[in-house]
Amino acid sequence: MRLGWLLLLVLCAPLAADPVPLPLAVPADVYRDYECWLGKRTLATISDYRGPCLRRDVVEVALFQQALIAAGYAHAPQWEIINSYQRTLLELSHGKLPAAATSLWLKDIEATPGLTASRAVLPVGSNLAQLYGREPVAGIPPLTRLQQLSEFRIVSSSQWDTDWQLLKTLPHAELLEANHWKTMVRWVNHGRADLLLAPPLQHDRQHLTVDAIRLAPVPGGMLCLPGSRHFAISQQWPEAEKLRQALDRGLSILEKEGRLQQAYQQAGLMMKTPTLNACD
Repeated sequence: MRLGWLLLLVLCAPLAADPVPLPLAVPADVYRDYECWLGKRTLATISDYRGPCLRRDVVEVALFQQALIAAGYAHAPQWEIINSYQRTLLELSHGKLPAAATSLWLKDIEATPGLTASRAVLPVGSNLAQLYGREPVAGIPPLTRLQQLSEFRIVSSSQWDTDWQLLKTLPHAELLEANHWKTMVRWVNHGRADLLLAPPLQHDRQHLTVDAIRLAPVPGGMLCLPGSRHFAISQQWPEAEKLRQALDRGLSILEKEGRLQQAYQQAGLMMKTPTLNACD
């Protein structure tokens, strides 16, 4: 009898050790580019983050998982596609998902009931954003003063409150609003707007490419966005505190190993780059 029970326990052990699913919010385009970036590599062993399709939110999907791996928190990501920043906050607030795999602004996390924040992944002063335009616009002489922006129509979205509030304070010919990212790209491409704001390119890329549309970075058009970015965790989730502690512990390990900074630098952030506005 004892032998039978022992055999049963041995046979069942691998099943018990399987990581439990962890639903994570991620936009469709980020998930697609994450798969493109990862390719056939094993995520846990990656320390050089360069690769195709790399950008800030893509590298954050990798860092979120690597942090949990480093902390020994067994999980298997279950990707939940949510394309809206505001809906991501809402779904987390209602406890429908435990966390988002890309970072959110701390002020938005703190303003949303039922959310808690991880330690900062992008501290104050490290959140850079680049202005992009069509090739002719991007071929202008380098921007050196904020007042030069008064010649351009800039498109953004009020749903991206940090971007929108900053752009409202800067000179511009007109601040246009579009509700969707791809709409912004099309407006710039068709000449309805001159510029849009997006994360910087990784060092070996020359263009921002969205659905075969190519936009070029405006020389000197780097801005510093105020605030810090963090991973958001739903306090309604049963293991919310355990998840937050594991995430913070893992991020601390990645930071000490230099992998956190390297990942962001290879994605075009945390660089010592001149900006048109002050970083504070």
